[in-house]
Amino acid sequence: LAITEQPAPSLSAQGGSQEGDPFAAGLDPLIDRLKQKMEQNPGDGAGWALLARSYMGVGRYAEAAVAYEQAANLIPNDAQLLADYADAMGVLHGRKLEGRPEALIQRALKIDPRNVKALMLAGTVAFNRDNFAQAVKDWELARANLPENVDPEMTQQLVAAIEEAKSRLG
Repeated sequence: LAITEQPAPSLSAQGGSQEGDPFAAGLDPLIDRLKQKMEQNPGDGAGWALLARSYMGVGRYAEAAVAYEQAANLIPNDAQLLADYADAMGVLHGRKLEGRPEALIQRALKIDPRNVKALMLAGTVAFNRDNFAQAVKDWELARANLPENVDPEMTQQLVAAIEEAKSRLG
């Protein structure tokens, strides 16, 4: 259960590429052009981050993880970038956040202890370890820092996750 602030349900919710999605298919040539641009200008961290997010948007998770790695090497102190990278790796590895993704989440939280996505992912790690008190703490801090214009469905998911963790606390 990776709870992320991705726009559109097509990202982490579904797995695999968006076969038959005309919007995603229409993005492929643009993404390929951006990839060529990045190969010509490999020092552009923001470009790599854009490429990574584009790959995530069309369900190309393995390529997203590679692009996130490039971006994170060039922009090592961007909490959101590290949280997005951890999320991509989690999706790629069957929703598992242990190991490298967890290390990225912890790095992101050291940089920005209020980063919503990093807190959501950290809460998921804690929940999966049956550390429900920590999950509640992480998720409530995430909820307190949600932007005002956040999708109401995301807020509902977060509230439901907090309630689930609290109910498991007993």
